[in-house]
Formats: sequence, C-alpha cells, structure tokens
Amino acid sequence: MLPGTSLEVPGYLVPLAFLYAGAGTLLGWRFGRPLVRSTNALQTAEADFRFGLARAREHSEAIALMQGEAMERAGARARFARILREWHRQSVAFMGIVGFSTGYSALLPVFPLLIAAPQYIAGVMSLGMLMQAAQAFQKLTTALSWPIDNLGDIARTRASADRVISLWEDMRKLDRDARQHDGHRILLQNGPSARLVIEDLCIAEPNGRILVEGFNCRVNRGERLLVTGDPAVTSSLFKVIGGLWPWGSGSVVVPEDGASVFMPQRPFLPEGRLRAALCYPRPETAWPTAEIEHALECAGIAWLAPRLNEPDNWEAVLPPRAQQRLGFARVLLQRPAWIFMEEATDAFDPRSEQMILEMLHRELPSSGMLTISFHAGAGCTAPPQDRAEPLARGEIPLRATRPATHRSSLKTRRQPAAFDTLAKTPGGRGLGAITPEKPARVTLEGKQLRSSIGTARDILLEGIHVLERMVVRARSP
Repeated sequence: MLPGTSLEVPGYLVPLAFLYAGAGTLLGWRFGRPLVRSTNALQTAEADFRFGLARAREHSEAIALMQGEAMERAGARARFARILREWHRQSVAFMGIVGFSTGYSALLPVFPLLIAAPQYIAGVMSLGMLMQAAQAFQKLTTALSWPIDNLGDIARTRASADRVISLWEDMRKLDRDARQHDGHRILLQNGPSARLVIEDLCIAEPNGRILVEGFNCRVNRGERLLVTGDPAVTSSLFKVIGGLWPWGSGSVVVPEDGASVFMPQRPFLPEGRLRAALCYPRPETAWPTAEIEHALECAGIAWLAPRLNEPDNWEAVLPPRAQQRLGFARVLLQRPAWIFMEEATDAFDPRSEQMILEMLHRELPSSGMLTISFHAGAGCTAPPQDRAEPLARGEIPLRATRPATHRSSLKTRRQPAAFDTLAKTPGGRGLGAITPEKPARVTLEGKQLRSSIGTARDILLEGIHVLERMVVRARSP
C-alpha cells in the first residue's frame, strides 16, 4: 500500500527506483550539456595550438630568416591562453556535474527510507523489513545509475563524436552534391574515344559567381595544349578535369584509353625512402632500379640516384626545382596516356622549362598533354605547344583551332619532332633551341581583346639563335 493512501501497489519501490534513476539521468543530461560544449571548444583550441606549432616547425627556416620569432611566439601564447580559458570553462562545467552526482548519490540511501517511513510508523512494516526494502531499492537504483556515474566520460565522448559526425555529414553532403547533375553541377565522365572533350563548360565558385562560361575544347591523344589566363580560372579548370571542382555546368569527357597523371605545382613527396617517393602511389618495388635511375637521369636529377634507399623528409630537403624534376621522373616511370600539368615548371627558368618539356615529349611522344601556366604570357619564352587556349575571368574564351585549318587564328608550324630541336656542336655544347614560329597569344581581360605577337626580348633571342646557326654552318666543313 502506498504511504498516505489506500491504494495498494505490490512492490511500489521498484517503479520508484526506475523513476528515481530516470529523473536523475534527465537532470544529469541537462547538467552535462555545458560540459559537452566546453569539451568541444577545448578540443578545438588544442587542435589549433598543435596546428600552429606544426606550421611553425614546417616554416621554421623562413620564420628565422624574416626574424618572425616574436610574432610566432605571440601567436602561440595567444593560442595557449585560449586553451587555458576553455580548460577553466570545462572545469566549471565538470564541477556542476560532480556536484549533481554527489547530491544524487547522497540522496540515494535516504530516499527509500523517507518513502517507507510512514508504513514503519504505522506499524505495518518492521524495522528489518524497512532496511531490507531500502537496501534493495539502493542496489536497483545503483544498477540503473550508470549514465550518471559516467557523465564526465559520456560528455567527452559526445564532444568527440559530434566533431566526427559533423565532418562525416559534410563529406556525405559534398558527395551527394557532386553526384547530383541538376544543371548546376559539372558532369565528369569517362569516354571510349582517345580524346579529351570539354563542351559548354561553365565554371563557378561555390557561392554561385561565374568564373568562365562557354568554354569548348577537344584534345586528341598525342597533342599538346597550353592553357593560359586568369589564375583563378585556369586553376579551377585543372581541378574540374581532376574531379575536384563540381560547381558549374557543362560536361567533361575524360578518355579511358590509358592512365592519367595530374602534376600540381608541388608534387606530394611522402616521408621515407626516395625510392618510395618516386614510385608513389604505387609500391616501391613496382619498377626496377635501372628504370628509376634512367628516369632520374632524364629529369636532370641523376645526382639523387645514390640516395634512392635513404629515408628523409624530401619536401624539406629538396629545393622546389628538384621537387618538380622529381615529379617529372615519376611521370616517366608511370608512362601515362594523358598528362595534366598546373604550373609544374614554375621553378624553372625559361630555357630549363623548354628542355624538360622537350624531354617529356621525346620520352612520351604518344601522350596527350594539357599544360596550365600563369606566366606563359609574361614575356618569357613559352614552351612549345601544338595549340593555346587563353582563359580569363567572366569572359567567353577565344578558341584556337588547329593550325593546319585556320592559320589566321593561331600561327604554329608543326615539325616531325618539335621538341627534338636542340642544336649541338660535335663537342656536345648546346647552341640554342630552334623553335617553331612564335604563336600569337591572345588573352581576354576586362572586355578588351589584346593580341601579343612577341616582345622585344623574344625577337632578340630569335636573332641570336639565327646568328648561332649561321656560325655553326660556317664552321662546318
């Protein structure tokens, strides 16, 4: 019988134990919410602090040369102060949970005595029965109070789980948006023909602002295409072909007739042995040592051959030009059918850039090549290409057609081996590159069309090359 009533409920302390534990769990969840938020903020502050230290270590040489130690120290001190603030907030939130858990545990042995005390006073229940009922209530409630006893660990786990779930949901949303072709996504697909086809391509930013529209292009296998223009547009075109930029409209058909290799501005070089960095992403046993050494020699870094089995952090050890040459050696090993380059030779001088591209075409004559360059129109010697495509922000680009059909659009002269034109004396000394006729480079900038047929520097260089050829012919018997 319930105390103070005439209602008889057999074993009424059992549902009361569930009610007590349930009410305690709800109140504990309410008190634990600040701990979840403070723990999440503390983990974020710790992650920012670790990232700052790692970034300072990665750029320690540049920081020392610029004497930026004071700024980095101040930044690290500010990030560490943020950790202290979030730690204090977490401590206050944890104190609230500890206070609630302590009160809950202290009330647990008293609560059944208060409930059953009226029956004991009325003489319905003996003292022994009262103590037995209180002990049974306490054991049952203790078994049901596991969430309350572990509120701190649950809050920390919840904070970590929220961060992982948030990242997972964002990644799934990006995947869904990338697969959904609703007219606002670029359709990237594989085609059976040996041709890269870009039709009505419109590249936009994630916020909807259009970078370029109406871009059409076809590149057959074995052809070389140079894309120049606004860096924001050309860089996004490189990502579109690689499947990393879905925003926009139009279609891109990537051929299936062989592997494709993408060469960014800085190749990724994993830590470990140089052999593994060269063979990446394949295992280091994919190619024999002779082929690796040949690739290094063709790329102009044969001096790295004795260090193939040496482990090191190659991104920190090698200079930018050597890293880019290592990327070309990796391409020579993989021998792909298509090569897509984005500023992969920006660390080279114009002569070295031309020679490395000549070597690549000589070793891989049947590979299609699409080169994205930001500085090809800056007055330096542009690498020899079959065609050129200028791009600019917010403009419909002028499409350069084949030289054999429309010479007025883009003047180029095809040669059987356009890259094998380095004139050499019998002693082996290079006298200069006999390049094809300079193509007109057309760019669109701010609603105006400008055409650059050549600079004074280009004309002087071509004159020097002609004089060198005349000297060679005069000296030959």
